[in-house]
Amino acid sequence: MGKRVFVTVGTTRFSGLVQALENEQVLRSLRRAWDCDTLVVQHGSGPAPARACIERHGMTLESFPYSDSLRDEQERADLIISHAGAGSILEALEHAKPLVVVVNESLMDNHQWELARALAERKALVATTCAELGQALEQARRHRQQRPLPPACRGVLTRVLFEES
Repeated sequence: MGKRVFVTVGTTRFSGLVQALENEQVLRSLRRAWDCDTLVVQHGSGPAPARACIERHGMTLESFPYSDSLRDEQERADLIISHAGAGSILEALEHAKPLVVVVNESLMDNHQWELARALAERKALVATTCAELGQALEQARRHRQQRPLPPACRGVLTRVLFEES
């Protein structure tokens, strides 16, 4: 049975990540490295990836713009691909699933790299850009799965990240 991959772009638009999901190398990596048969995409205010492109690679696409909670999707996923928002990263880490974080390089005064790099250095996730997503998916397959982040730690970690800045 194939795997389920969940992608979240957050509440706004992250067209670069959605477009990267239509890239041939990314789609091949999802199939080859992850045996993905279901790609679930929370696409925010932007469009969903092209269904035909995903299906051409033998995967089913499920997509939606928003949800009050991503917890169920994250729990059901074998791999989580997330934008680099702190809240999304922390929520994903609670599930002890392989996590690939994609930094939106088009943001002004982008501090996402700082958080993503710090957590990648601690082996909590694989950090990448839209252009390097295919390679990051291959790397994440070899990445050691972490223990779940206890929910109680989320508040502490959030305070440390945002109050010590």
